Amino acid sequence: MNWVVFCITVSISAFLVYPGFEIAQVVSIRKGEIPARGVHIWKGRPFLHWSDFATQLYGDLIFFSLLNGFVAIAFQSVQASEKFLLFLLASILGFAITFLWIRLAQRVFASPRFNRWDWHFTSPAGRLTVGGKYHVFYFFLESVILVIAFGYLIWQPIDALLRIGILTSSAGYLVALLRDVWKLGLLLEWFIPAEGSAK
Repeated sequence: MNWVVFCITVSISAFLVYPGFEIAQVVSIRKGEIPARGVHIWKGRPFLHWSDFATQLYGDLIFFSLLNGFVAIAFQSVQASEKFLLFLLASILGFAITFLWIRLAQRVFASPRFNRWDWHFTSPAGRLTVGGKYHVFYFFLESVILVIAFGYLIWQPIDALLRIGILTSSAGYLVALLRDVWKLGLLLEWFIPAEGSAK
């Protein structure tokens, strides 16, 4: 296992989250798109900054950074001719996943029945902030990496340590996600009916 590649990838990935998310959020605050830290009500709704989400504070910063390190090592084992095809397929799927996430999120945040804003989507009508645009870029990168990771788990014979690393870091992210589902109702908002739908 190439620990240098692992450490460099984990460090870059963590840097994209912190200070990356924090800088993007500060820009959004200075532009007046979102409230300052410590303000938890914004234009009549509760407001969440990036660090209020376990999926971002722990899931992205720790578990996805580790996942990215394991995937970077596994990616080295792929033949050069297959790397381009794998990356192209993962990019197409990652773009589709990101596009669907944005469309669903904006629909949900625009609904008057939804009860919060956050550093991605805010008033009016779920507008994407500067921080949100940065997070969309990060979300796309992670979608591509996740497609590659699960492609490895299903089709590629990889080292047991890499397989355990990918599964363990994915499980860590899942725990953070479940915490947000439980504490914040994250993802449950996707089930808010669209305006004008049958009751």
